[in-house]
Amino acid sequence: MKDYSCTTNVDYACTAVPTIPETYEQAITSPDAEHWKAAMDAEINMLTDNDTLEVTSLPPDRTETKGKWVYTIKQGKQDNKVTYKARYVAKGYSQIHGVDYDEIFSPTTRFTTIRMLLQKAVDESLHLYQMDVKGAYLNAPIDKDICVQQPQGYESTDNSGTRLKCHLKKSLYGLKQSGRNWHQTLTNFLKSKGFTVIDTDPCVYTLTTEQNEQLIVLFWVDDIILASRNTTLINNVKQELGERFKMDNRGELRWFLGDDFKRLPDGRYRMSQERYVDTILRRFNMLDCNPVSTPAEKGLQLTEASDEEHQQFIERNFPFRSAVGSLIYLMAAT
Repeated sequence: MKDYSCTTNVDYACTAVPTIPETYEQAITSPDAEHWKAAMDAEINMLTDNDTLEVTSLPPDRTETKGKWVYTIKQGKQDNKVTYKARYVAKGYSQIHGVDYDEIFSPTTRFTTIRMLLQKAVDESLHLYQMDVKGAYLNAPIDKDICVQQPQGYESTDNSGTRLKCHLKKSLYGLKQSGRNWHQTLTNFLKSKGFTVIDTDPCVYTLTTEQNEQLIVLFWVDDIILASRNTTLINNVKQELGERFKMDNRGELRWFLGDDFKRLPDGRYRMSQERYVDTILRRFNMLDCNPVSTPAEKGLQLTEASDEEHQQFIERNFPFRSAVGSLIYLMAAT
């Protein structure tokens, strides 16, 4: 199995968290340019190996969908291990309804379902394992005829010097319908293996064998949890998934959707988002902030900002919506 990511050990005690670039130019000129280049090379290799697209001339009656590089750093199960990831995505906002896409809804599991699965694992002594699908969306068929810009830094031209385009043969991250296409691909595979969806969550499937042994598959897009008393049954399904998709076998459940999971000696599970909290505090420059007992100062009287104060706020460019979204995720998870 090929590794399509660039993993690096970083000691956060003595090293600042690497800055995540927002553009290709920032990536190739950053101090971590070597890591970002390796991550982009890995993404291009994945697109090629999955036969996701073909480079060709743009048909005269078609317009291209714009694309861009998106970068992120993922923290692993160990505090000092991070993964540099680069993803080439389509700018889905440029798609036209009825032309480039139709239906786009794709469900995700709820955190209440994850917590209930943990409780079921405690009550029934289930083993919990996790897997990750590498480039999940790239496995799903495309449902429209779409051409996308070539990835910046990896462009090619025809004999006349005209820049070519990428004709999609499968879904690409960023397209409005890619999540839906992937969900249908994964669920169709599970159904072909005898799994059935439960009534209360469209992202939880169960399989019951002739020996009345049960296996539960819960997934959040490309992150999968498998639960069963029978580890042989789990291993068989893991093998079947690995034969169909490029998978990352992550062993027993420890790190899932930004949460730490730890099985205690008495069989219970503990969920913790301590590392996630540390990450968002670093991201929003609040690591050294002082805690308060109320969300706002008592007796605070709000006044309309002056033009100068308003301009100062704009210049700060604080990502307010991202901060609120991070807090909502923290609240919903644990």
